[in-house]
Amino acid sequence: VRTASTVPRVRIPLSPPTAITKSDLENPKILMGALIFYTAIYFLGYYAAHLLNLMLGRTLIRNRRISGLLAVFMVSLVHGYKVISTTPPHGHDEEISHALGFYIILPVIVIVIAVAIRIWQESGDRDIP
Repeated sequence: VRTASTVPRVRIPLSPPTAITKSDLENPKILMGALIFYTAIYFLGYYAAHLLNLMLGRTLIRNRRISGLLAVFMVSLVHGYKVISTTPPHGHDEEISHALGFYIILPVIVIVIAVAIRIWQESGDRDIP
């Protein structure tokens, strides 16, 4: 007699699994998905800070770019935790470090560099009379 603890669980996938091959990694559409996702998160945080300032009628958050980066960091922490804590889908043979670096850390670094350059350009514009 099988008890509930010895019965194997069957996972029914909602969609058919797709394996990422080396030719897929050379496809820029797959590479840009995470960057577009984190860029959207950045702008959501940026405009959420702007709307909060407008609704309050005063400046509560002075640097909206930093608030956009905070949103990106918070989502990347949750995303990273999700990648580490779950097993990869069937057919994905890449390591966790590869997934973290390629789909989380790299897009966040690109966004941080872009925001830093933009802040640096604006600080240079204030020095010119």
